[in-house]
Amino acid sequence: MRTLLLCALAVLVTGSNGTSQEPLATLDGLSDAHVTASGGELVIELPGVDVPARDSMGEGMVLTHLYQVPIPVNGTLYRFHVEVVDSAGNRLPQRVLHHVNLTDPNRRELFLPTSLHIIAASKETPSIAVPRFLFGIPISQGDRYIASGMLANDGDRPIHGARIRLVFHYLADWAPGPLFDAYPWVMDVMFPLGRPGDGRRGFDLPPGKLTRSGEGSPAIPGSLLGLGGHIHDYGVSLTLEDVTAGKVLWRGEPVKDSSGTVRQR
Repeated sequence: MRTLLLCALAVLVTGSNGTSQEPLATLDGLSDAHVTASGGELVIELPGVDVPARDSMGEGMVLTHLYQVPIPVNGTLYRFHVEVVDSAGNRLPQRVLHHVNLTDPNRRELFLPTSLHIIAASKETPSIAVPRFLFGIPISQGDRYIASGMLANDGDRPIHGARIRLVFHYLADWAPGPLFDAYPWVMDVMFPLGRPGDGRRGFDLPPGKLTRSGEGSPAIPGSLLGLGGHIHDYGVSLTLEDVTAGKVLWRGEPVKDSSGTVRQR
């Protein structure tokens, strides 16, 4: 059996500041990530974890703990990338990153009353930037986000003290722009609740062709600025469709190598 995970990521431009300011998750008891802000750059670094070497079942994997992320500045985010470093601060191959999530528990998702995803990135996610004087994700000093991730090791030796680092560029609140606030959102083909019983988003693939879909309605109106997706091997395409209008809004297909392995989602 093969497990497949499909999801869609996007940015919504809207004149509304979300639909809920009530906390959707508690941060009680969570340790802080390391956060610095200087010269228009906001860096969030999770504490190091040891990643075991691969075994007979495949890659060695480890989940990080959940960490709270205290935001030290007011402004708007317009660019980010993710990197992984070892205990000495040396950059590790991007394939070590399985995924990382940064969420805001004080704002809800577009389709579900769960914490808003600020980013959801994996090893194939490129550096992302938007025109900084047009669009930006607003952040406020004193807000506390939640961060977590997973690391993977396909080598024969363990990796000690691997740290996930999120690097954002931001405009301070005193700087001109942006004209529009933008908010990320996420959904997937196991939407809205995942696998019955445990809520997981992965599923086993039977032989032959398989199509999975999830459906929901947005809580507020807005305009789509950009779309992307995450798809594992054996996936063929991702599609976002307005089922009310019967219109395909976006379709994405992964780039594969000669063996059929997905290289770019």
